[in-house]
Amino acid sequence: MRNGVYAAISLAVAVIAATLALLLDGDSPSPTVTRPVTSTASPDLRPPIPIPARTPTPRASATPSPTPAPPPPPTPTPPSPGVLTLSPSSGVAVAPPAPERASEPPIPYETLDAAGEASTMGSYALITVADGVARSVETYEELRTESTIARLNVVDAGGESHAGRFDALAVGDLVEWRQVEDCWVRYEVTATPEPGARGATREFGVRWMTYAFTGCSGPIASDAPVTVDLGPLPDLGNPGLAYPIRHGPWQLVPKDWEGPIEESEDRRPPWRYDRAPLPSTTLFHARQLPYWRDPELSGPWTLQLAELESASPYQYGYRAAYGTTTGVEAFTVSASVAFLGGERTPVECESVCHETRVIAGRPARISYSPPNPFNPSIAPAMVRVYDPETEARYMVRETDHLLLGGRIDEVIAIARSLFEPEPDRPGVLRYGHVATLGTVAEPGSYAFLSGADASATAVDTFEGLRDGSATALLVHTSDVGGTAHRDRFDSLEAGDRFEWRRADDCWVRYRVTDVPPDPAGGGQRKLLGVQWETYAFTGCRSKIPVNAYASFDFNPLPNLGGTRLAVPVVHGPWQLVPEGWEGTSGVRTTTDRGSPGPSHESMYTGSGDLAVALAEPTQITSAFPEAWVFAGAYSGPLTDITSGSCARWNSAGGRPAVEICDTLRTVEYDALPASEEAGATVRETRTLGDRLALVTYSPPGPDHDPLLPVQVSVYDAATESIHEVFGYDPTLAGSNVDAVIEIARSLFRR
Repeated sequence: MRNGVYAAISLAVAVIAATLALLLDGDSPSPTVTRPVTSTASPDLRPPIPIPARTPTPRASATPSPTPAPPPPPTPTPPSPGVLTLSPSSGVAVAPPAPERASEPPIPYETLDAAGEASTMGSYALITVADGVARSVETYEELRTESTIARLNVVDAGGESHAGRFDALAVGDLVEWRQVEDCWVRYEVTATPEPGARGATREFGVRWMTYAFTGCSGPIASDAPVTVDLGPLPDLGNPGLAYPIRHGPWQLVPKDWEGPIEESEDRRPPWRYDRAPLPSTTLFHARQLPYWRDPELSGPWTLQLAELESASPYQYGYRAAYGTTTGVEAFTVSASVAFLGGERTPVECESVCHETRVIAGRPARISYSPPNPFNPSIAPAMVRVYDPETEARYMVRETDHLLLGGRIDEVIAIARSLFEPEPDRPGVLRYGHVATLGTVAEPGSYAFLSGADASATAVDTFEGLRDGSATALLVHTSDVGGTAHRDRFDSLEAGDRFEWRRADDCWVRYRVTDVPPDPAGGGQRKLLGVQWETYAFTGCRSKIPVNAYASFDFNPLPNLGGTRLAVPVVHGPWQLVPEGWEGTSGVRTTTDRGSPGPSHESMYTGSGDLAVALAEPTQITSAFPEAWVFAGAYSGPLTDITSGSCARWNSAGGRPAVEICDTLRTVEYDALPASEEAGATVRETRTLGDRLALVTYSPPGPDHDPLLPVQVSVYDAATESIHEVFGYDPTLAGSNVDAVIEIARSLFRR
């Protein structure tokens, strides 16, 4: 099919060319003959080094040079006629090109200082340390794998200083030493000079990561010009390589390469290979396996299997499978000793691409199916990462089910999370096993229950965690790492709050309702009565993964909302969504209570008894200024869907000062924007004692509105009513939230 398309295109181009030739009038111009010019100088046997061109520094003069006019914008080149445009059809999403970080030209050097000083301009030194003795490297082989210190003069071979560029290097950056196209080394910076270093040289700790070797071997030519590139450096492998390279423990070789390669080192033991599944697949037991690292998982993934991989009698690694709660494997993570050095991998990018990467500062190799209309099949995406510290090789491999769709970026993200774990925070305990039978028998396990008695069942869905089904928590007092937290759990009392978190868009905040006696069976379990208050729901639904990390946060929990809100949250009867949110929101339900009617603004009267609207009004008015006077009360329809009671006080000038309303809850989970007009108005969650609240105000800043009434709404679950306080007076309006909250608190002081 493809050959037929190309043949048709070639035929069409030939016909067009012949037609144009017949239409041309006049003779064809004579061909231009280019004669080679023979140089009389002696040939330079050294390989050419591309030295970046630099603009000479102009001499100082009394008259400044005129500013050159900016060049005209480039004229876009139209597509050539007859070119077949290929669009991806393999199902692999093509990410838009990321903006490239600005890269400056490589720095030219001309002398390798055998003394290791690099004290003259254009000189450098690469140093190895053996048995505490430092010396300059002497061979290309030493330069590639044994260099641990790089000393570079800040002035290059052309006399230009690059001190600022060297001082900007940080630990983890990559630099490249290059002599010719197939003779170069990339080093990772492991140490940098002290801040404020002065002098003509800079010294860095380095460790090799990648090199090309076919263009140089044996003693180093000390006077060979080289360049040092401070990055950023491109990944390799796509487009294909022209010569072999070594990247960590892997040797990437071009397809059909017949030239020299490095000999592989095979240190595999001769013993029999075994797999030993754990007796209990839980994260607590899995964390005991050699080289274990935890991936950061979101969505439905759960640990399905963890097993020890060994070459008897030595244990040397593990394999773990992750998948859906229904039992379908999505990907595996494995780690083992890197027995092979220079393992050969043919490189091509037709059906499967093999490319280099640097992931979390470590050499990595990726494999994936490129978008290609002539290659409809998708190979599972795979990432291998070498950890020099432990000399172990990690592999994340998508299974043949292709639940990740062959998308290499998703597999890279999982691999990166192995080496960038979330830091521990005081008061945040990590757990890893949901005890679906409610047994909670080992460290790191817990279960939310439908009650605190013997007939209670374990809640096994995310919906059950946040719809009131979960009324108790049975938790092991030791976390997934085996650390005991008995004192922390024993200090909890009714009214305390904590947060269970699976991900940034999947968590629930609970209030402790009571602390029953410890369950029978030992002092390593704690039982708590709980009631949900706030939750995020867009990141989880259906079954709870049995073996997946979750955390319990017993620290004071921050308020939510405003411009900082990133995902929808439900807080009691309210739902807040980020400004401009177009994603999933909670279910909106309406309760038929009260009679619809016109807004109370149009029916407000100056007569009425305050007791009709509020009980025990003296507890409220005692906090008001003496000049404020009661203006009236109303009981009945307040809006077209709510009814209730309101009372208002006016200031001495007759203007509204504060209004208090008591309404029955009629709308649940109606989405309210957490901010409006880019933060000119914000809504935030609050807790007032054992009640939930929502505040609306205009925060200080350039868009502050001093006339916006501060609104504090308090939900009383016992009566299923909402008490609202509106602060109109200039001493309250705008952003004096605390003063209006204090008025709201007084409503419940009985």
